[in-house]
Amino acid sequence: MRITSGRNRITEENEHFEFFVFPYTRTALTLSRNRTDKPLAPRSSADRFLGDVVLENGLGDLALRLAGRFRSGIPKMARYSTHFMSQSEQIDLSHRVFANYRTIRFNEMEYALPAEAGPEVLDRVLAMIEGEGFPLPMPIECRISAGDDALISQAHGRPTVYIAVHQHRTMEYEPYFREIEKIFREVDGRPHWGKLHFRTAADLAPSFPGWDDFQSVRDSLDPHRTFSNAYVTKVLGP
Repeated sequence: MRITSGRNRITEENEHFEFFVFPYTRTALTLSRNRTDKPLAPRSSADRFLGDVVLENGLGDLALRLAGRFRSGIPKMARYSTHFMSQSEQIDLSHRVFANYRTIRFNEMEYALPAEAGPEVLDRVLAMIEGEGFPLPMPIECRISAGDDALISQAHGRPTVYIAVHQHRTMEYEPYFREIEKIFREVDGRPHWGKLHFRTAADLAPSFPGWDDFQSVRDSLDPHRTFSNAYVTKVLGP
């Protein structure tokens, strides 16, 4: 797969766009979400149960557990999984469209990258996974957002592409996530604060232009670090 750079038609024409690509395949599932004045056309209860509970979570979780036992079969399993992808459309209330029913448990690392770096980085991540034979059977999630001005937001000051890698809870993740993180850091990637990463305050500070201003606000509002814990101290400092 070769990901094209720059803003393209599909991201410009949709309010919310993301896609999922399985390593070891050349197929991606794309999701577009937009506001509409059309009448509601929700999925039936039976369709939700079959698709979300039985197929996506039930069989999906079983397949991932088997992948952990038979790692050499992961590329074949990934290619087979893409056959379950199909075109569909639903018109429903936003909380039903955006929220997913999920019982599969997994570990996840997500990084926010400068938008222009996203395509090359995704190519490199896929090439590393496939070239090194990393046992990562779950899809990589990619989404795009505008920049903002929140002091330590991952999207501070720049249009942003988010790339997330996942590993089922029954499988080892750390050595693979560490290698992928090296690629993210080469383009000044910023980790999701609530997901796995291996960074500390010392190397995070240069990536956030508003870091010093944030620390001033923190000192003012929480001088005794009442709202701190071991993780917060590690990533924000004492």
